[in-house]
Formats: sequence, structure tokens, C-alpha cells
Amino acid sequence: MKRARLTLSALNSIILIMSLTACNNLGLLDQLEKPGTATSGGSKASAIFLFSTANTITGSIRGGMASTRLAADVQCATTRGTLTFPDNACTQVHAVISLPQEPPLNLNDGIADMPARYGVPSDRSINGPNNFVIAGDWFTLVAGMSGKSLADGAVMVGATNWWSFSTLGGNYDGANNCSGGNDGVTGNGIIGNSSTTGNTWLSGGPTSCAATGIKFLCVCY
Repeated sequence: MKRARLTLSALNSIILIMSLTACNNLGLLDQLEKPGTATSGGSKASAIFLFSTANTITGSIRGGMASTRLAADVQCATTRGTLTFPDNACTQVHAVISLPQEPPLNLNDGIADMPARYGVPSDRSINGPNNFVIAGDWFTLVAGMSGKSLADGAVMVGATNWWSFSTLGGNYDGANNCSGGNDGVTGNGIIGNSSTTGNTWLSGGPTSCAATGIKFLCVCY
């Protein structure tokens, strides 16, 4: 009788694994096999990944592009093509930056609005390129409530600045934005910092639009 119970238990385990696979619930399967680790997600990205551009830029972001948003996104897309993430299924790339309303949509374009405007999933973990979980979801990330920094997730090395043009709540700072990303000479723009935790991680104060060594923060989902 003891052997029969063991055989039945083994059979049930096999059926459970087959059911999870058939449902494409690979994230749950990962958690059963390796509790506490980030999920792989199979063909569908199970996490949102943050990364930074390889290059730096002054506050004159737009250049000859149709909009500052397009110029910033192109910078991120260029770097994305050089990276491989633990879960490499993400295909949508945007710069994490707050900008004024620009044609053709003329809608709010703040970091806090990215789930509504660009479809950034609001219910997935926010991971660094090393798969370290920086925040449990987008809103926790924006609020700076996770206690983790971008440097913790290897998004940028410590003490790296990035253009955010954002208030503490992740909205567009109308006073410090390098003229909406068009000015690399005068004025100021709000920066975030890779080593900062708490709600100042994306709004660490203004810096000169002519400053060098400042990167873009990017998201891939």
C-alpha cells in the first residue's frame, strides 16, 4: 500500500507540471522550481526591464527630430539592440522621461502616465538587466516606495544622473525642462540619480541644461 501511495503522488506531480505547461503558466512553474526568483515568462515578457542609454546627452535632446519624445525613444531603442535581458521577450521601448504635450497626440506625457499612454504594464515587476527586482510594479517604482535604487539593479552605475524633467510624482516639471528638451545651453532640467532611493530618485533637483555625462533611463516591456 505504501508503494501505491508513492506512485500516485508521483503521477499527480507529473500531471500538475503538464497542466502548468499546457496553460503556458511558465512563471508559476519557475516559482515552484526556484522559489523567490524572477520568472522567465517564456515567450511573453513576465517583467518590465529598465536600462540606460550607452551615450550621454545635454538638455538639447530633440535635435532634428520631429519631437523630443521621438528623439529620446530613438536613443533608447538604439541601446536596446545591444542588450540581452534574462527574459528577452520585451519589444516595446520608451525613454522614461516627462515631457510637455507634443503633436500629434497632445496628451500628458509624464513618467506617471506611461501605463495609460504607452501601455506599460502596471502589474509586472520592474527589473534591472541583471534581473534584480527594483520594484513590484510601475506605481511603486514611480513613488520610490521599494527602497531599491537603479544602481542596485545594474541599470546604471552608482551616482549616474539621468534626465527626467519630472516632479516628485512623476509629472512634467514645467519650470525645469531645458525648454522641453530643446535647450542644451541655458536654463535647467530636473535629473534623477541612480543611487537614490525614496521619492527623489526621479526628481533630485535641477541641473544645467549644458551639463555633460547625463543619460536616459529606458524601459522595455
